[in-house]
Amino acid sequence: MEKTYFEHKPEVTQVSKLHKGYVVYFNFRIGDRAVEKDAAGERYEAYTERLTVTEVDCKAIINALPGEFLALATQEEAQGFMAALGGEQDTEAWRLLRRRQIVAYDTSAAVNTITINGHSGWWTKEERAAMANMYQAYSDSINVYRAMGVRSGVNPYPPMWLGDTPIEVEDAETALRTLAQIEVYAAECFRATKENLAYVGQLGADGGVDELMEFDFTEGYPLPVEIEV
Repeated sequence: MEKTYFEHKPEVTQVSKLHKGYVVYFNFRIGDRAVEKDAAGERYEAYTERLTVTEVDCKAIINALPGEFLALATQEEAQGFMAALGGEQDTEAWRLLRRRQIVAYDTSAAVNTITINGHSGWWTKEERAAMANMYQAYSDSINVYRAMGVRSGVNPYPPMWLGDTPIEVEDAETALRTLAQIEVYAAECFRATKENLAYVGQLGADGGVDELMEFDFTEGYPLPVEIEV
């Protein structure tokens, strides 16, 4: 997936016949570039993917494209994408698309982001558990480490590293409270993802695709956590 620039507004999906098979170009998040009003050149931008296929099979193409790319599609672009691939009225193809978008969104920066003291990043479940164990050990020995701090004049508690940024904490309890807030946020995101997957699995039971076409896979998630410590 890469950002591409165009002189003319590109189509969402373009299918070109080859001697054997097809090459299919996909453009999502199509928008205007920030250029001077009367300037010539590449006035549009989009995220682009390309596939070479032996046949234009909607579900096979949905499975072949990266999930993070599919999650970029606006509602209008998704409809244009499905129409170009012959899946506009295909309930199961729409269900597959929405499922792949939900899973990709769940692991994207739109969900997996926290901000602490103005610095943004993310800790995986394993990283959160490791830090919780570490700070709990400090908490269990709090009197000893407080005494160490008094003697040395140095905060004995290690910082919480968010990427390359150290987040200083005054005590183990502050770190544990911060991690608890993030754990609740992660649990709410997990719930939203599971509920969306279950909901999409039920849509279109009557054979209609309208609800799947209109489904917003970003719904139900809490706002990203912002914390000051």
